[in-house]
Amino acid sequence: SPAPRPVMVCTGCASSTAATALAKYMLERNEDIGRDTGTVNPMVFECNDGHLNDIRGLHVTEQNALDALANAADDFEEGAVGAGSGMSCYSLKGGIGSASRVFELYGNKYTVGALLLTNFGTLRDLTIGGERVGERLYQKKEAEKAAAEQQDKGSVIIIIATNAPVSARQLQRVARRAQSGIARTGSISGNGSGEIALAFTTANRIPHYSPKKPIAADVLFEDDMDLMFRAAIECVEESVISSLTHAEHTKGFRGHEKECLAELLRMQEEPIRILAALGKTLRQLYTARLAIDGGKDVLWLKDLWRMKSDYPAKKLMQSARGVRRSWCREAVTRCQTLDHRMKSERNMDNEGELKLFLMELAGVK
Repeated sequence: SPAPRPVMVCTGCASSTAATALAKYMLERNEDIGRDTGTVNPMVFECNDGHLNDIRGLHVTEQNALDALANAADDFEEGAVGAGSGMSCYSLKGGIGSASRVFELYGNKYTVGALLLTNFGTLRDLTIGGERVGERLYQKKEAEKAAAEQQDKGSVIIIIATNAPVSARQLQRVARRAQSGIARTGSISGNGSGEIALAFTTANRIPHYSPKKPIAADVLFEDDMDLMFRAAIECVEESVISSLTHAEHTKGFRGHEKECLAELLRMQEEPIRILAALGKTLRQLYTARLAIDGGKDVLWLKDLWRMKSDYPAKKLMQSARGVRRSWCREAVTRCQTLDHRMKSERNMDNEGELKLFLMELAGVK
C-alpha cells in the first residue's frame, strides 16, 4: 500500500515550494502514483510571518522541506524552529507547540495529540490557567504599548491526531472544538485572524485498493465523545502555551524583533525577588536593633541568623545603631504587606511599587 502522506506547515509564500517537495517525496516512495492509481494532493498549511521574516525573498527551498521530512521523529523541538521561526503569538515570539492527552473508554486507552503553528493574538488577551497574564505584562511595557497593542492579524494552524476510532463526521466535531482551546488562552479570533484545524485518526485503516469485500469500521458512541472533546481542547490550549514557553527572543527582518514570554515573566518576577532579599535584610536589621536594646552581643546575632562568620553580624550591629526600633519594625511590616500585594494583586505594577517603597524608606530619618 502507498506510504503515509505527510502534512507540512511553513512560512508564507512557501506553500507551493513545500507542496512540490511533498509531491516528489510521495512519488519517490510510490511507483504506482500517476500510473496505476491517482495523483498526489499535497497538504501544506502556512502562516504569514512577514513581521520577522523576509517572505518576499522566498528563502525556503525544496531541499529544506525534504530535510524536514527526512528528520521527522516522535521527539522534536518546539518554539522558534522550522516553520515557527518567524511566527508571533500574543505579540510575543510564538512558533511550534505540541501537547497530548490520554483518555480511557470501553476499557481501552486512547491518545489525542496536537501540533500547532501559532501566529495570532495580542498581548493584553493572553490568559494562562485562567490568569490574565497578558494584561499584567502589557502594563509593564509602557514604552512599547503601541507595538504591544497591534491588531490580531495572524493565524494559527491546528493539527489534531488520535488513535481513537472515530468517523469523518466525528473528526469534524473534534476539529471545531479546537477553537475552544484557543479561546481558553484568551484569543478573541480577531477580524484579521484565521484558525485552521485538521483532525485525523490512525484507527480504522482504509486499504488503498479494494479488498473486494465490505470494510468494517469502529466508531465511538456519540454520547461518549465528551472525553475526546475535553482531551483535544486541553491539548490545543497547552500547545499554544508550549509554543510561547519554548520560543526564544528573536531578531528578524528590517530590525524587527519579538521578546519571548520567559523574558517578560522574569521582568515581572524580578521586583518580587528584590523585595524578598530586602525583606530579609530589614528583618536582620530589626533583630540587630533588638539585640542592641537587649544587651545582646555579635555572637548572639550570628547564631540567630546562622552566619558563617562574625563580620556580617558586626556590620548589622553597626547599621542598627543608626536607626530606631520603631522604624525597623514598620519597615519590616510594610515590606511583608507589599510582598503579599505583589503576589496576590493581578494588575499591580510591581516595579513601580518597589521603587516607591525604596524611596519612602530612604526618606525616613
